[in-house]
Amino acid sequence: ALAASRSGDLGEVHRFESRMERMRVALKGGWRESTDPADMGGVLYDLGAHVIDQALLLMGPVESVFASSRSVRFPDETDDDATLVLTHASGAVSLLVVSLIGPFAEPRFVLYGTRGGLRISAADTQENALVAGLLPTPGVEWGREPAGSEALLVEYDETNAQTSATVPLHLGDWPFFYSAVERAVRGLGSPPVLLDDAIANLRVLDAARASASSG
Repeated sequence: ALAASRSGDLGEVHRFESRMERMRVALKGGWRESTDPADMGGVLYDLGAHVIDQALLLMGPVESVFASSRSVRFPDETDDDATLVLTHASGAVSLLVVSLIGPFAEPRFVLYGTRGGLRISAADTQENALVAGLLPTPGVEWGREPAGSEALLVEYDETNAQTSATVPLHLGDWPFFYSAVERAVRGLGSPPVLLDDAIANLRVLDAARASASSG
């Protein structure tokens, strides 16, 4: 979950960095590593869709895309390492990294402004909780990150003097998304992801694939 932050602390936000890096020495199999174009395998389409979504929501529409996408572990398999640079309509830039050969997965998020920055080192632990067999049921505290996961907020004043503070993270709430899907299917509310947002994400993915292929 992204950190809560007071409005205006960072000045004009001009760069966002997001990375989802994992270390997978061997192939796991499944659609993510399928070379059939119909399966849309590879790390760019899999993890890339998530970091692009975050960049669009936080930084706004994208005007241009540069990307590198590689198959490092097994050259004849799907891509396992990708880097994207998005230039937003605002002039801000997003640097996005997704990889299955990334042994160092921190920081998860970095936000730069003209008056300071915000850094979140740890990744969301809701996936780990699910893998461990925990479910967001009544009586189970869900989405709270462990102590030490707080965001680091650094600010500078007109004299370049620096102040630092930790900022608590919001509770993670993946179940909210699926509850919203259920309500939308039943005609009780709007879908949690609008069609225009999904199309914008796909356009960036397509541009990234074209950029990685053509340079």
